[in-house]
Amino acid sequence: MLKILLFMVLVGCISMGGGWMLENDGVVSFEWLGYLISTRVSVFFFALVVLIISLLVTIKIISFIIHLPSFLRKKRDNYKLQNNLVTIQVGYAALISGDIDLAKKIVTKTAGKP
Repeated sequence: MLKILLFMVLVGCISMGGGWMLENDGVVSFEWLGYLISTRVSVFFFALVVLIISLLVTIKIISFIIHLPSFLRKKRDNYKLQNNLVTIQVGYAALISGDIDLAKKIVTKTAGKP
């Protein structure tokens, strides 16, 4: 409930700020590398938001690429573990049912696997 209330307050503040900027539109100008850049405040804030969002998406993509090998390794290890656990269960079931030949075959099949 508190999160919803905080969200509503945040949306209200952003909409009030946007309305104020539409009524009191000013000019932002700065000089950079010998160029004089001049734009409206609303365009400047829009460009700033787009820049921040694109930077966050780029960081997320780079992080995904960096962590992809460890993720795939964990998935592969988990698959091997689940496969080995199923094999052990089949081996125990063979021992309980008295099928020694199947149990020996499973032991030789899984011998040395981590």
